[in-house]
Amino acid sequence: MSKRILSGFCLAVILVSAGCSPNASDSPKGGGVRERVTCENGFLQPEGTNAIIGGNVVPEQTWLRYSSVYLYTEIHNTKEKVWYSGGCTGMLIDQDVVLTAAHCISSESPDEEIHQTYALFTPKPKCNANDQVDLSQGVAVVARHKHPAFDKSGGPTFYRFDQEIGDLALLKLHHQAPANYRIVKLSNMETKPNHLTDLFLAAGYGQTTPHAEQADNQASVLRWTYLTGIRPETASAQERRMKDLVNEFLSQLQLNPSQLSAEETAELKSFPGKQDIFRMGQDRDFIFVEQTLGKGICSGDSGGALYAKRGSEYYVVGVASYVGNAVTQNGFCAGFGAYTNTLKYKSWITETFMKIKGPGSQGNSLFH
Repeated sequence: MSKRILSGFCLAVILVSAGCSPNASDSPKGGGVRERVTCENGFLQPEGTNAIIGGNVVPEQTWLRYSSVYLYTEIHNTKEKVWYSGGCTGMLIDQDVVLTAAHCISSESPDEEIHQTYALFTPKPKCNANDQVDLSQGVAVVARHKHPAFDKSGGPTFYRFDQEIGDLALLKLHHQAPANYRIVKLSNMETKPNHLTDLFLAAGYGQTTPHAEQADNQASVLRWTYLTGIRPETASAQERRMKDLVNEFLSQLQLNPSQLSAEETAELKSFPGKQDIFRMGQDRDFIFVEQTLGKGICSGDSGGALYAKRGSEYYVVGVASYVGNAVTQNGFCAGFGAYTNTLKYKSWITETFMKIKGPGSQGNSLFH
């Protein structure tokens, strides 16, 4: 997914699918905007350079290695008559059902058709001798279910903190995942920073650095990092920075008012007056994580899990949606990460799961 950047200003809203490009757009809108992945040197490479920042490659013999899947999507642009590919992260909530972000399976424009998505069960997707993705470790997706609010909302946007976005999707696989893959548990407890005694754990496919010139390995690889929730003492600084940057953009918007619709302009103008932007709770769409310390999610990580530890186990509390940030010397994705709050959408996840699985399915067993 490409970065949605406010042109000329150090403010970005980024949907974190594979392959971000800092110059992809001049609009602050959200939406399902995807950059491409290609085969190079035997591996799938995102065209951009950002993903899990400050992270580490997931070790082979760990539960996290078998909890994430790479989602490879073939896309056809009917107007340009070209084919290309995109990548995301997902997680198994049943042996043949994947939870991910809705924007991962959404078209960028009316000219795009999502042809086919595959779940690849490997920590490092590979390509064959013909420079085509190796699907030998993949399972085709046969049905896609997006939350109905997603297309209506227009997707994640940094000035719509208090609206229902629904950046979630469930994917039905053609057949079951390999037996060694692990079904994740979704948390049935409300997540608030002051309730946490441990850090969040995040996982996704991508690079380790936000700087192209420093990326020694650009292949899509499963990596992990620890993140902290945005607490009151850090939220105030984040809010001030975001509001200042929005005001900067609004002052320049008069020079190019056509960038936004009247409705979007009104929404943007209301943003600096909003309070408790980063407040968390069961009723909130997003869980926000701090990314000013050199670690966090970025492109390639959409749909990946945010885990919180309870007792001796890790439970999913969020699904990677977007990043909002000031561009600093640390590169893009240096502000905050936003994960869709799975507990808020418990009813939809449960009901959709039962629809996919049919009579006798136990949707309530997803949350623990």
